[in-house]
Amino acid sequence: MKFLDALRSVLVLAACAFAQAQTDVTVYTYNDRPPFVVDKAKQDGLEYRLCQWLTKESKAYRFTLKVVTAPEAKAMVEKGELKGVLLGVNKVWFPEPVRAANLWTPAILWDRNLVVSLDAKKVEYAGPESMAGLRLAGVGGYAYPALTDAVKAGRIQRVDFGSEILALQAVAGGKADATIVSEWTLMYAQLRLDIPGNFYQSNKSFLEFERVILVPPARKELYEHLTKLLTDVRKNAGWQEATSL
Repeated sequence: MKFLDALRSVLVLAACAFAQAQTDVTVYTYNDRPPFVVDKAKQDGLEYRLCQWLTKESKAYRFTLKVVTAPEAKAMVEKGELKGVLLGVNKVWFPEPVRAANLWTPAILWDRNLVVSLDAKKVEYAGPESMAGLRLAGVGGYAYPALTDAVKAGRIQRVDFGSEILALQAVAGGKADATIVSEWTLMYAQLRLDIPGNFYQSNKSFLEFERVILVPPARKELYEHLTKLLTDVRKNAGWQEATSL
């Protein structure tokens, strides 16, 4: 019995030593919407699970997610004040000088911005002119560069809502003809939320892109560590579980 007690004490001390050996890394995200962030109080969401998976795989670092606004994230990066890493970002969100100044991991997620309408009134996206005369449910603060000129000219009527979920609800309720939404958010909405109406997804995507992790240039060792973890990540069973909806 004394031997077992002693063994337990050794294991506990070893576990504590391991935990203490991990370096804390703050992982910032501006993706404050389902499924990426579902409930901040409960730390529920896909990106929370990804941080847990990274911590488990890493052994050298402990990754903790912190949600900020998009303007806050952009300012931290552009001013060189990012005290951690930025998760789930599309590289083209930043101008070329900023892209060149920072380090970018392999993709942690693959995403598409989809043009979504109702099945009863399908919108087949083929460029800005294919949406002429339509009401677009946008999200306040979001940019849709390919449609900017058409919106300014009044050929597309843009009506903004507070989130992609609210924009989908606007389409379902007939307040808009179409919206542009992340494929991950659409899948979450269809699986987890009770939104009436049958959605139609245009055959042509509005934009296809990779979500990566931005690492400041001073954290090259961390960047190299993450790069190893994320190479061929789709083959990793833990990653597959973390990204399941």
